[in-house]
Amino acid sequence: MQRARPDAAEDRRAAALTAAALDCAQKLGLSPADTATLLGVPQGAFAAMKKGERAVDGVSGEAERADALVRATKKLKALLGDAETNWRSWIRRESPELGAKPLDVMKQRDGILKVAAFLEPRTSLA
Repeated sequence: MQRARPDAAEDRRAAALTAAALDCAQKLGLSPADTATLLGVPQGAFAAMKKGERAVDGVSGEAERADALVRATKKLKALLGDAETNWRSWIRRESPELGAKPLDVMKQRDGILKVAAFLEPRTSLA
């Protein structure tokens, strides 16, 4: 069975979500390998995303993970302020609530979904 061709609006949304997710990954100081793992894509697909030649795929869950990365980054900004160094520090520091460093959780299969869900109801990260 052939997959239906997404329309132009879906293509634009996927491209915008991809760009936003890659921007968030950069702000969090994630390596290309970590970002590819987080999004659930092979290194080659990640390289194509960086070049603007490929967008996240909504069917395989990539778009859901990209959206979770964007949501988590926005929530970190709301909780920790504009300083990206604070966001980078938080994801690399042991979290008793998560039982690991958030970055380690994020790199697990669909772990970014867990971290985003963990952050969403929070009003502080003290």
